[in-house]
Amino acid sequence: MARPFVLTGTGRLSIALGCILVLAACGLAAPGPPAPMDYAGLLRRYDGNLKDAGRELRRAPDSAAAREAVALAWLQRAQLSGDFRDYAAADRTLASAFAAADELHAPLPSRIQLDLLLHRLPQAQLDLAQLNRRYLARGSPQFIADEAELAFQQGHYADALDGFHRALRLEEGLVTLVRLAVWYGRTGRYSEAAALLDRAASQGHSDTPYLPAWLQVQQGMLLFDRGRWEQADECFAQAEALLHGWWLPRSRHAAVLALLGRREQATGLYQALAAETGDPEFLDAVARLRREGPDPTSAADWIARAAAAHAQRLQLLPEAAYAHAAEHELWFGQPLQALELARRNAQLRPNGEARVLLAEALFKAGRAAEAKQEIEAVRATAWNTAELHAIAAQIAAGLGRRETAEAERAQALDLNPRAFRMYLLPQPPQPETLP
Repeated sequence: MARPFVLTGTGRLSIALGCILVLAACGLAAPGPPAPMDYAGLLRRYDGNLKDAGRELRRAPDSAAAREAVALAWLQRAQLSGDFRDYAAADRTLASAFAAADELHAPLPSRIQLDLLLHRLPQAQLDLAQLNRRYLARGSPQFIADEAELAFQQGHYADALDGFHRALRLEEGLVTLVRLAVWYGRTGRYSEAAALLDRAASQGHSDTPYLPAWLQVQQGMLLFDRGRWEQADECFAQAEALLHGWWLPRSRHAAVLALLGRREQATGLYQALAAETGDPEFLDAVARLRREGPDPTSAADWIARAAAAHAQRLQLLPEAAYAHAAEHELWFGQPLQALELARRNAQLRPNGEARVLLAEALFKAGRAAEAKQEIEAVRATAWNTAELHAIAAQIAAGLGRRETAEAERAQALDLNPRAFRMYLLPQPPQPETLP
């Protein structure tokens, strides 16, 4: 993430925050109160769903609907596990469903959700247009909400806000509530975002603890982004209690530990998470902690392992992996490689998150004037986060623009008093360190 320990896990398959609830839109969530179950038990249940879907496919191997059901079962597992291999399996199986379907019965709604989740915005736009031509879907709340989510990821914030509200007037869908919460959270309106997450939680559209636990993590992240680490950690603990053993709230707790200076505990937890999941972000976190600790050389193996894991993800799902891989290169690799990855990421989804990352990569590559232009373009939009202003302040300071730097610093601290302990700008290599 190009800053100390502010990890998203696989949440940056965000990232869009609301897309993680795609299964509610696909009809796989069942009504009822959350059942007592831990992470391992829920994963076994999802594996059972996958086996059931596979049996149905074996009975009708040429059925597009059966192939789509297997793809959605893989996606259900992926959203719990965070494993890119599960996402890739969902992607491959859904492609096979399209190969088996005629034009009228192609599973466009499912692919649109996967497009948005994996940052394939150009394909999502094409699929939305095709869906509308086929079914005149423009008046449906799901179609409106998906168009709004696409607009949000493309940086068209007014269009996105209008679309989310229009969709909610037609139907108060859980996915749309969460997507609108993201909109408010990324524009500095945290109270509205928290209230929308509460409304989403009150709908109770799940018979497992996954959704309540996930929503609790999101409430914690709103507090985390405001520098309220201790309160955020309480939310993460509640999420972990709801779905014991899940890697996501534990990773957020590790981030809090690191920021609070409890580095040994944070390192141990990140190492355990890395061993369990293989997630390169956790490998990166261990490397950062070790490199900044008493034995910097001990980071080397972790950096190498993280680089290999990022490379694997880029092979599996490049669009979804660009941002994570760029962040790794920012801190441990080559500035020009970081810049190339950040450019690809911003070209795909030119929202504030991607463009701030691009500004960081430009600065790291020694192109501070271009970094300033990029960050000013984000500031001219509705995007309004402590991260944005903290990075803008550091870029301005690097260019000797003291007045601008102080103004941006004040805005960052107003949103998050601890912003400059969270969002550090990677500095360009010094001449003596260059090859």
